Amino acid sequence: MERLQKFLRTYLIIAILYALLGVLDSILQLTKYVTPFYTGLLSFITFLFFLFNIIALVVLYKSNQERITLIFPVYHLALFLLFFLFVIVTAS
Repeated sequence: MERLQKFLRTYLIIAILYALLGVLDSILQLTKYVTPFYTGLLSFITFLFFLFNIIALVVLYKSNQERITLIFPVYHLALFLLFFLFVIVTAS
């Protein structure tokens, strides 16, 4: 049980750091100070966060935790998939 709570705490900390990275990205977009390296790094971090959400969803689903703990991983995965579909639709 303690191991699962540590995982959940780690997940929440990573989600907060990812949100702060999103705020930083917005500020950099407004100031028009975006480098190709930063764009590639942010894309890689986003992909890792997507994979981490899949892992978190599986771990939290298999545990006997309350279903409320599934909200954040499902929310993030749904948003990633919707944005991905939006990009595909608008690109074609």
